[in-house]
Amino acid sequence: MNLLRKIQGCNNFSQTERDIVHYILDNPESLSKLTVREIANKIFVSPATICRFCKKLGFKGFNEFKLQFVSDI
Repeated sequence: MNLLRKIQGCNNFSQTERDIVHYILDNPESLSKLTVREIANKIFVSPATICRFCKKLGFKGFNEFKLQFVSDI
């Protein structure tokens, strides 16, 4: 399944996870250029929170998620 559809179709995200999703969907081009720490600082969460979000989606971590996301867009 396309990662974008998977993210958009998931209804069981917490508010923090929805904030991550909104940032990713609103700024897809910046995802490939920023580190997990830079993204975390922009949306006021910890890097660990973003890593947990990526693991919840079935990835080993942020880098694996980022590679898949960039290849899907």
